Amino acid sequence: MQLTKRLQKDWAAYEEVSRQLITEVLGPLRSEADEKIAETNKGRISQSELRAIALQDIEKEKEEIVRDLVNLRREAVSASEKMQGIVQKVLQEEFSELRASMEKHVSNFTRISAEQPEKLDILRRETEQKILTLKMHEASLFESLKRQMVEISESVQVRETLDDQLGALESRNQLLEEQVEFYADFAQMGMSVGILQHEFEGAARGIRSAMSELKPWADKNPPLAKIYKKLRDHIEHLDGYLKVLDPLGRRMHRSTIEISGSEILNVIRNVFEDKLTSSNIKLEATLSFRSFKVSCKSSAVIGAFINIIDNAIYWLDSRAQGDRTITMDADDEGFLISNNGPGIEERMQRRIFEFGETQKPGGRGMGLAVSRETLHREGFTIELSHSGAYQNPQFKIYPKDMQHG
Repeated sequence: MQLTKRLQKDWAAYEEVSRQLITEVLGPLRSEADEKIAETNKGRISQSELRAIALQDIEKEKEEIVRDLVNLRREAVSASEKMQGIVQKVLQEEFSELRASMEKHVSNFTRISAEQPEKLDILRRETEQKILTLKMHEASLFESLKRQMVEISESVQVRETLDDQLGALESRNQLLEEQVEFYADFAQMGMSVGILQHEFEGAARGIRSAMSELKPWADKNPPLAKIYKKLRDHIEHLDGYLKVLDPLGRRMHRSTIEISGSEILNVIRNVFEDKLTSSNIKLEATLSFRSFKVSCKSSAVIGAFINIIDNAIYWLDSRAQGDRTITMDADDEGFLISNNGPGIEERMQRRIFEFGETQKPGGRGMGLAVSRETLHREGFTIELSHSGAYQNPQFKIYPKDMQHG
């Protein structure tokens, strides 16, 4: 039986943690214990006695294993003989039925052709067609059985079971189903963004036109000028959103350009200024970040930044205590985005980028999955470089062709 998608993820995470535990904790601990036991027994028990005890334990373990496996081997041989007998019986029965059916058709042809000699040619063609149909049916069955036996023999030879094959097929099927669902939702999201952008742009044009008509009045009326300035600031803020949506929704400006951390920072401040202020979150960018440059289609990288910053604001606002800070930095390979909010468990290090995986109440688990997919198509990689329940989370975005340690 194939594990569900969630159980597969949990099992993979469990195996990774177990491997680290054995390698980093239990292995060294066992070595240390063996050394202390050897040091304690030194001079008390001779090496020959220790060797005899070890051999005795190994022999005992070997006999228990052999005893357990002998029964399983006997059952496997019995099942193999039973299958062979069933296959031979089915083949014999099918061949006997084939010959009986063919004899029946020949007998019918002999009888009817004697009664109706004028229909000899028609009866011959009908009988030949019936015999040919029988042949094709039985040949298909025999060929299928032969192929199954060959595949089973080859699988047994390489120690591969049917459970392994079925599990692989089920995993592949699940993966394909998830990909189809992912791309369907991705396409639907893109269509929705395009529609929303069109509506936003129409509304923005109307507001800009009204604002231009209002400006002469505001220039002559100080109280109205204050209201006009507030409206203009909000319109500029809305315009910043539209500029971000433009390459994401309508796929404009798709040529590869060089973009710097400073340019990304300007977009992020423009989009999240109100959220950062209302949540009392500091957005810090190092000189390394500001000066770091990559060649890309800006929508892919900017879209990923927007998603990561938006998630960071949510978790800082909902859980973090004290100072709340989002830091944007860079190393020799790419951009680094971290915050001092709650950590992300190690078992979720890869899962957070999978479609539908979310810890956010009411979340759809699309943001990081879409960001990773878009970045991959543009030659970039995104990963959670710092994970752990008690570590500040840090994301990294870098070109695939960069050497990553």
